[in-house]
Amino acid sequence: MNPKYLNAKFAEQFLVKYPLLTEWRRLEFFVLGDFIIRTRKHGDKKYRDILLVLAETEISLPREEAMKFVNNYLALIAEEYEEFLSFTFKYKLFSSLLNAIRIFREYGSPGVRVLSERKFVPRIVVQLDKLFALHGNTTFQHSERLVAKLGFLGAHQFFAECGILLVRKRSYFGANLGKEHLFFIWVLSLALDPEDYASKYVSTKSEDDLERVFLTFVRKSGGVHQSMVKLTRDVRSGLRRFD
Repeated sequence: MNPKYLNAKFAEQFLVKYPLLTEWRRLEFFVLGDFIIRTRKHGDKKYRDILLVLAETEISLPREEAMKFVNNYLALIAEEYEEFLSFTFKYKLFSSLLNAIRIFREYGSPGVRVLSERKFVPRIVVQLDKLFALHGNTTFQHSERLVAKLGFLGAHQFFAECGILLVRKRSYFGANLGKEHLFFIWVLSLALDPEDYASKYVSTKSEDDLERVFLTFVRKSGGVHQSMVKLTRDVRSGLRRFD
């Protein structure tokens, strides 16, 4: 969870009633709130009592109003925590790669941005969303031969085209591409294989199956770095055949 996101949301919600919340970043109430959110102590009576004192002294609220203020604040944190648990439980059985793919399909880039702001998703999900968003904004100018070749992949053509973007626009994604990025280049390498069997093989496999085969390939090839170097070289050569 993101304390800054929650504190800003609460302050904005009650700003009209409590103008002092304009300066919420300077208030000890929210400094303690930051700690409570990070350590998930929102159910601890000790911290509730301290927040109550701060609401009375720092924001100058009467006792009854201060209690309501604190209760509203802790309720917001509790609600966010429950949503966080629900979200993470939904995706806990999948790898970071499969999570990124499925989260993007379900929420799209706008949703991923919100989830990232709330710190519900790890960095790799945001990184791959950048790739997927670029794919959505790219008009590919494939040769007829390459169109036909990629067509053998069926629904997995998306993965191969993401691989093309990673190879051709490498600087856009930074120098250090990880295992998850390599997966798309690997799928592309299979699509470019001279034998159509490789492409047809990919089309018959689920994403989970493809990832398992991919991880075996990486392990047998000496790791991510060596696989990245070899596959990038092979893919660049393969793409030139279809120019």
